[in-house]
Amino acid sequence: MNWIYKISFVISAIVALIGVILIVLGFLMPKTMSASILTGIILIITGVIVFAVNYYFYKMFKDFPIVKNYDMSMKGSANRMSNAADFLKEQNRMNKIASIGQPVRVKIINFYDTGQALQNNETILNFNVEVLHERRFDNYNINDYKQAVSRIIIPRIQPGNEYPAKVDPGDKNNIYISWI
Repeated sequence: MNWIYKISFVISAIVALIGVILIVLGFLMPKTMSASILTGIILIITGVIVFAVNYYFYKMFKDFPIVKNYDMSMKGSANRMSNAADFLKEQNRMNKIASIGQPVRVKIINFYDTGQALQNNETILNFNVEVLHERRFDNYNINDYKQAVSRIIIPRIQPGNEYPAKVDPGDKNNIYISWI
């Protein structure tokens, strides 16, 4: 339990206990009875309300993660922002090639997961591919080509299969494989 909740539980119990003591003293000293009893009742009610509100918030937030190291949480945020920027950069690259690229087919020689993940359940795969042109003597291989791929599509990718792709006219090693 968080120390703030412990302290407020103790404070609410002390306030209610003081209220009980004032009520008892009110009965023992008849001259101040009405003021003591009224103040005691108010203190008991206040202690119970503080205890109930504190217990409500304790129950509501008890499963929230507690940031133990502020610097580490900032590093995690920076990593997530970097991943989002990488995702957008990859999306821009793929959109550019999809719009201006020349259509070709690629044959997957082999591939593996790099372990890098992007937003939207995508992971980066490393491919060795053969780019197939209409004229066979224009074919060439690309090794260590990386592309973001949805985890849902990965089981359908098989070495030896051919897939439609587009090649950047300015850089023949910059391709975009379409999994549709």
